[in-house]
Amino acid sequence: MKEKKIEEVSEEIDAMGQESEIKASHWVKEKGKEWDQETEQEQGKTLEILKGRTKYKFADYKRFLGKELMRRGWEEGYPKDWMFQSVVTDNGIVYYLRSPDKRLFVRAFTPVNIPKYDLVAIDKIIESSWVAIEKWEKEDKRDIILPSGSAKHLPNPNN
Repeated sequence: MKEKKIEEVSEEIDAMGQESEIKASHWVKEKGKEWDQETEQEQGKTLEILKGRTKYKFADYKRFLGKELMRRGWEEGYPKDWMFQSVVTDNGIVYYLRSPDKRLFVRAFTPVNIPKYDLVAIDKIIESSWVAIEKWEKEDKRDIILPSGSAKHLPNPNN
């Protein structure tokens, strides 16, 4: 059984790493289908759990959403030195993302107690965190933020 699995995996690796797109396309499609099924199953489980939580106190439901947001943050694998935290408040759920230079990017949403919509809100927050990371990476690092909140561009020392 193990040998068959090893053989299948090595064949898959060989096929996916080929220069010929036609030969590799079969395995790439199969892997894509597997990943889509896994994601769909995982979201289905989360949705079922959330539906069960709507029957109890709203505070418990929000707490579970906060944990789900943290779990998804861990799965994202942000770049080195980026930190994140989700916090459940009276008004909703807040997601803090801190850059290596200690700047905070904050996103929040108010749960509506309808799991389908609340999971979409979590997905959008995770998506926007990547937008913040990409903007930060493209940013000119010679700007300094003054205590007043305004930014000042430092001259290039090489000129």
